[in-house]
Amino acid sequence: MKTTLSNINKVSSSNSTLAPRPKPPIFECISCGFESLKWQGQCQTCGDWNTFVEVTRSKDPEIESFSPLISAGAPKTFAATKLECLTHTLVISSGISEFDRVLGGGFAKGSVTLLAGEPGVGKSTLTLQVLSGVSQNLHSLIISAEESPEQVMRRAERLGVSLANSQIACEANIATIEGYALEQMPDFLVIDSIQTVMDTSQNSLMGSPNQVKACTSRLIKLAKENGITTLLIGHVTKDGNLAGPRVLEHLVDTVLTFEGGRGNSLRTLASSKHRFGPSDELGIFEMTQKGLLGVADPSGMLMEDRCNDSSGSIVIPVMDHKRPLLIELQALSVKTFLPTPKRTVQGIDTSRLLLVLAVLEKRGGYRFFDQDIFASVVGGYRVMEPAIDLALGVALISSLTNSRISNDLVVAGEIGLGGEIRQVQGIEARLKEACRMGFKKAVIPTASKFDPPEIEVIKVSNLDQAIEAVFV
Repeated sequence: MKTTLSNINKVSSSNSTLAPRPKPPIFECISCGFESLKWQGQCQTCGDWNTFVEVTRSKDPEIESFSPLISAGAPKTFAATKLECLTHTLVISSGISEFDRVLGGGFAKGSVTLLAGEPGVGKSTLTLQVLSGVSQNLHSLIISAEESPEQVMRRAERLGVSLANSQIACEANIATIEGYALEQMPDFLVIDSIQTVMDTSQNSLMGSPNQVKACTSRLIKLAKENGITTLLIGHVTKDGNLAGPRVLEHLVDTVLTFEGGRGNSLRTLASSKHRFGPSDELGIFEMTQKGLLGVADPSGMLMEDRCNDSSGSIVIPVMDHKRPLLIELQALSVKTFLPTPKRTVQGIDTSRLLLVLAVLEKRGGYRFFDQDIFASVVGGYRVMEPAIDLALGVALISSLTNSRISNDLVVAGEIGLGGEIRQVQGIEARLKEACRMGFKKAVIPTASKFDPPEIEVIKVSNLDQAIEAVFV
């Protein structure tokens, strides 16, 4: 057959009716959200094994918007508002002083707050207590995707909290949650938890980064457009990071972290991000049979069973966010019969202990290479700041030489590798807290400018001066 122009047109028209070429599959890591065109045994981003699943996109990922405030369709006209016409944001108190302390007075109306913590730390308990305080004057709605209404009510009865003006629903579909919230129009909405809510338009597993991001974006849009104050409960991973994509923390207005050891009744609530106030406040709670109780005087609680007249025990004024606390640090040094001496710590970083030991041996001439070392922060508290260095070194020397430290003394300072004592931040707040608790002397770095008359301040510039000031 001869090739003619009409034949070519017939062939081209028949090819145009063929089905479009299918898009290649996309594999996504359910741990971190990394995408790949082929399946991988180990994720090259987070390092987890066997976490890739095949997903399909309902939208083009190049044009899909991550912002919950951007709507699809034609651009809309808008009018700017003069700043002087705006009023102050209404603040909703939680009824818990320590919780309001972290939020700068309470929840901002229409804001979205993320409360993250490990399983079993008490997030649901704290949420019910907050809900009880909020629902005294406002209509509240709790969406429980993990527990039945009976379980939630049994916990409320055990805690003795009232949920008279609250409603509860068990639902995991984000579309159903949106519809019910628009129908009820609550003043306060709780989602427990965001990892168990699912968007059926996303072809990925429940709890995956895409699911968490999509559900959070829809809830933020719901909150902003209708003025619904929203509290999201989130889980953290084994590394202590918030489960889900990092973009989740950028979307919400406030990120609260609830921490505490399982064998310890002390709990801490801190804000790592807060758009409506300071993000460096700290709230302290105690877990009891009746729920979480705010601790108004944490220093007094931590110093209640202090070990007096014993070597290796010392008090440190530390700063946890903006809050000064007095804690007791204990160190024990015993001769070892093992080839490699033990270095056991609780509440402090092991690397910081090793650094202080190296400086004491090199600059002070103390022998710790044949000693088993144990260091612990009393009360289950965890201290990561460098201001603990000098107190740790003094406690180690006290235990090694069996020398007693004065009961009315506090010590704060960072130890440099050359044996110098460096200044620490917040020394004024630290010393004021020590004065409030009745301490009479303080050993601090020379560079510190604050010198209150209520307490005898001994300023030192190196390790030798510090040892002389404490033990002489």
